[in-house]
Amino acid sequence: ETMKGQGMDVQVLSSWIDFSGYTMPPGVAAAFSDLQNETIAAVAKSAPQRYVGAATVPLQDPPAAARALERAVKDLGFRSVQIATYLGGERFLDHPSLEPFWEAAEALEVLVLLHPYDEKFPPGVKEFFLHNCIGYPLQTSIAMARMIFSGTLSRHKRLRIRFPHAGGYLPYQMERVRRVYAVRPEGREGGLDEDPLDILKRCYFDTVTHSPLALRYLAELVGADRLMLGSDYPFDMAEPDPVGTVKRAFSGAQLP
Repeated sequence: ETMKGQGMDVQVLSSWIDFSGYTMPPGVAAAFSDLQNETIAAVAKSAPQRYVGAATVPLQDPPAAARALERAVKDLGFRSVQIATYLGGERFLDHPSLEPFWEAAEALEVLVLLHPYDEKFPPGVKEFFLHNCIGYPLQTSIAMARMIFSGTLSRHKRLRIRFPHAGGYLPYQMERVRRVYAVRPEGREGGLDEDPLDILKRCYFDTVTHSPLALRYLAELVGADRLMLGSDYPFDMAEPDPVGTVKRAFSGAQLP
């Protein structure tokens, strides 16, 4: 009924990111991922014209994550996988151990959907729902920046990856990112050897901005073909009118 009211034809179903199980022992996490994937596949099968599934994988064990992803694609028919913006602690998505997963995602040609993950709130965001309001877009920005500066997205140019919340803050500070690459040695020490903006234009972004103006800017920066309709359903921070926001962004009308 929500999809009908919002003018949506197809919804991608994924597990709640807090159910990723990254703190579980690897064997248990692999079984938990399989259970979630099989359950999502069953729901998608109940209405195949309306639902498609996104897999979850035990990312703390990258080889096992690669195997789980292959099963989800080949046995369950999934075309995307959702992972968190970091693994907890000090393990981020540019960690060398994740190479087997990135290679599998590239080879299987799946879309990798990122989503912020609450392991521990940073200082200053415990009040006022700031952990979500500010913290989630910040997590996305950190993940994207680390994957750019570490050379991860340069090594895996065929990787299909979508950043949530319209890229967090990074697209809107892109010239600052490019300035680091241009003038700071730290910007190249991870192996980055191409313009960060060129990398950004190879990525995908959802449209959950709550702002047609911000969405129009993002489209002008990376290209409208890099935007994917997002809803964040069923959470209260969801985009209340996903299709309408896109239509207002590109209607040609003057925006405030």
